[in-house]
Amino acid sequence: MLATQTEHNSVLRPLMNLTDQVGSVDIMPCDALGQVNPADVTRLLSAPAAALFVNHCSNVTGMVQDIPALSEIAHRHSALLVLDASQSAGCLPVDANAWGVDALIFTGHKALFGPQGTGGYYVRPGISLRPFRYGGTGRDSRRLTYDDGDYEYEVGTQNAPGIAALNAGVEYVLEQGVDPIHAKERRLMKALYEELAAVPGLRSMEIMRAVTVRCSASMSVS
Repeated sequence: MLATQTEHNSVLRPLMNLTDQVGSVDIMPCDALGQVNPADVTRLLSAPAAALFVNHCSNVTGMVQDIPALSEIAHRHSALLVLDASQSAGCLPVDANAWGVDALIFTGHKALFGPQGTGGYYVRPGISLRPFRYGGTGRDSRRLTYDDGDYEYEVGTQNAPGIAALNAGVEYVLEQGVDPIHAKERRLMKALYEELAAVPGLRSMEIMRAVTVRCSASMSVS
């Protein structure tokens, strides 16, 4: 397994605590602004790896990674690309199919306006998953095991109120449109960084470079 050093602990903790199941985990460096260097990905994937875990947008640095480029490298080395879109879903354009993402995970309580404790995931057709936890449901209690292709990924009774609230948040985002939301975010970011650049002692050139990289990467696919 390969992950970047800017991954959220909700990704790194499971990986590090499940090494007996997922194997060793290599941590890939980022530059001072939090950007992943594709050359580092290529170098580290020269050794066999099952999957590459990438944080689309960091909650610490704000850097947006070039997912299409990283996806191409991962697939060239026969690795799956697993994308954490928790910070970007709802406020940045995300296109799992166009980017070649194999699995995508997101939380509901950020730009999707859902309550805490909600979230979801996308898995590309053709990829089979096996849950590592099991729970009861009200469906067909006679079955105590799951057949291939019929796994239950949600442990226990579903959070129906949370799911309904998340659905309302997603509907609001779709009504507003992700592109207009993203455009407003960019205007606010530009205003923020222009004001920060005027503060003595701050590295204004690096600030503006971060804005340029982040905006151009996030707008590469709409």
